Amino acid sequence: CNDKRRLLLKERQFSYIRHEVIKPLVSLSDRMAIAIDEKDTLQFKPFKNCIDKIINASDTLLAADSEFNIDRTECNVQELIQSVIEIYGTVYRNVKWSVNVDEQVDKQLLDKRGMLMVISNIIDNAIKYNDKAIPEILVSCVGKDNLFEMKITDNGPGIEKRYLKKIFISY
Repeated sequence: CNDKRRLLLKERQFSYIRHEVIKPLVSLSDRMAIAIDEKDTLQFKPFKNCIDKIINASDTLLAADSEFNIDRTECNVQELIQSVIEIYGTVYRNVKWSVNVDEQVDKQLLDKRGMLMVISNIIDNAIKYNDKAIPEILVSCVGKDNLFEMKITDNGPGIEKRYLKKIFISY
């Protein structure tokens, strides 16, 4: 029974990755093709860089072993956040980003792959469901006693109450 559940969870995760990673790759690939046709090399470069980063991230996620092991390593939280913002900032240029990370949070022992997925998903939703002309996203981290709290806030409409109990079921 645990094996069936593990396989189901694995398939759900891979399905999510294919939907959330591969779909944007196709869109970016189409935009690159247009840029190439127009011989607009200035527009081509940021899209190519973004695709390369997303491909690398998806390769890392899809290459993960089937046991869903949590691989805790020491990571620089500021760099982790900046890497996600760099990817989204290349595609969504009108977003106003703010990042505030306490010095106490500098390096943390965490599952880098899992944390990248969570941060990316929240930022993706903050952009996707934002109804403002210029989305504003603030990522802040405060630390205390070997723990840290990360908050990702935006100026969008928020989550409807009817969805609040369901939003973290996949995680």
